[in-house]
Amino acid sequence: MYPDEFDYYEAGSVGEALDLLNEHSGAEAELLAGGHSLLPAMKTGLSSPDVLIDISGIDAMQGIEADGDTLSIGAMTKYSDLTESDAVAEHAPALAEAVRQVGDVQVRNRGTIGGNLAHADPAADLPGAALASDAALVVEGPDGERSIPADDFFFGMYTPDVGPDELLTRVEVPSADGGVGAYAKKPSPSSGYAMVGVAALLDTDGGTVTSARVGANAPATTSTRT
Repeated sequence: MYPDEFDYYEAGSVGEALDLLNEHSGAEAELLAGGHSLLPAMKTGLSSPDVLIDISGIDAMQGIEADGDTLSIGAMTKYSDLTESDAVAEHAPALAEAVRQVGDVQVRNRGTIGGNLAHADPAADLPGAALASDAALVVEGPDGERSIPADDFFFGMYTPDVGPDELLTRVEVPSADGGVGAYAKKPSPSSGYAMVGVAALLDTDGGTVTSARVGANAPATTSTRT
């Protein structure tokens, strides 16, 4: 199927993207990252935006940086970059394990961490890992930045704490500092999405587990942490 007609804009900066959201506040506007969720929805008629704002090329929203005790990941950083990053494997092992199980090679070469988390699909692989990793999601809007703990970011199915005039710019993960992380899921045979997925991050002292954080995807209407 073919999507309905829409106006397309390519944002070169966060400021330009915010200006475009403000300019088209009276229309149904969607942000385009990797496109793996939005484009199929448009083709099937589940989504019919009047305006499509492409943010995939914003340099300031890409890249991985370890700064002290925090790992900062640009929202437009691709899954493939995450899987190849030693910093992600060291500082965010649960997230690293979850990213490796997203889709297939083609999906991982195009999809982005921000697009995944902002879509807030409880069957996706990354929300549970973000919860287990104590991640904070930074959104920017006309009033500046907000840093939202992952515990408070997912309101429900496809409902993140991102306003219509805001966009997710980066993900900040506290360093696991030698902790052990893992992710396992039972994938749907038809889609590969998680029928249930569990991420865990353990802190250890010698041979003793001192703390454990667990985040789960599906089958509830939102990802949860225990």
